[in-house]
Amino acid sequence: FKPQTPAVTFVELKESNIEINKDFKGKVEPFMLSEIRPQVTGIIISKEFEDGAHVKKNQILYKIDNSQYKAIYNQNLASLNNIKADLDNAKLKFDRYSVLLKEKAISKQEKEEAEFNYKKLLASVEERKANLAISKINLDYTGIKAPIDGFIGISNITKGSLVTSNQVEKINTVTALSPIYIDINQTTSEFFEMKNTTEKFGISKPLVSLTDLDFSSKGEIISNNVNVDSNTNSVKIRAKFENIDNKLLPGMYVNLNINYGNNPNGLIIPQKSVSFNAKGNPYVFLVKEKENKPFVEIKEIK
Repeated sequence: FKPQTPAVTFVELKESNIEINKDFKGKVEPFMLSEIRPQVTGIIISKEFEDGAHVKKNQILYKIDNSQYKAIYNQNLASLNNIKADLDNAKLKFDRYSVLLKEKAISKQEKEEAEFNYKKLLASVEERKANLAISKINLDYTGIKAPIDGFIGISNITKGSLVTSNQVEKINTVTALSPIYIDINQTTSEFFEMKNTTEKFGISKPLVSLTDLDFSSKGEIISNNVNVDSNTNSVKIRAKFENIDNKLLPGMYVNLNINYGNNPNGLIIPQKSVSFNAKGNPYVFLVKEKENKPFVEIKEIK
């Protein structure tokens, strides 16, 4: 029995432009998030929004009973006006005594006492202006405002609740959803593969595509963490996306594809032509010609 030589086929490889990309999972993070806390103490008398609504920066969200703060402001205003009147009288006396001293109608000591009293009242006016400004700030704080544009969450308090200045517990949260971030964890080998490949093809900011069917947005890598997580041996990179339709919500996990660039001299190898060695590394058999005779070379794929 003579064994037959098995038939072997081959594929001729040609260079072509190949897009290099890789799939990852990412977690959606807010572009901006602001926790709302009161800055003065008092009773909530009204809530000025609907839970989940879009609010504008400086829009009043809650109102605190301001009667006490308004009374303090008016008291400081009246105190300032009173001392301004005393200052005007002291200024007139100082000016008059300055003239009388030149005419030698009063002593130098009397003029100096008038000057001292005038300067003392001048300093008191500035002090009471500061007290008035502080009371005005506290009065304004009775209207709790949105610090940023965004969507407000479910309120943690109701009308009649007592809130305190700079309390630890937040009363609500405002989240900006457009643009929005997506954080991606890469192994260190994946990170350096992306870094080296993008540098090779001159890509400064790799493009990222959402591959979930519900999304069609595209974004770009904007930053990466310089520290490696020792527990997972991974690096976090961040992509920024426009989120005009607000379909991407913080906490969601999505599928992404990162484009590393285009290789104009790439080779497309059929999958059935690829074998794997004991270490799991891919390789192919290359048919070459030497001394007018074909020979086969084993080539590892990198």
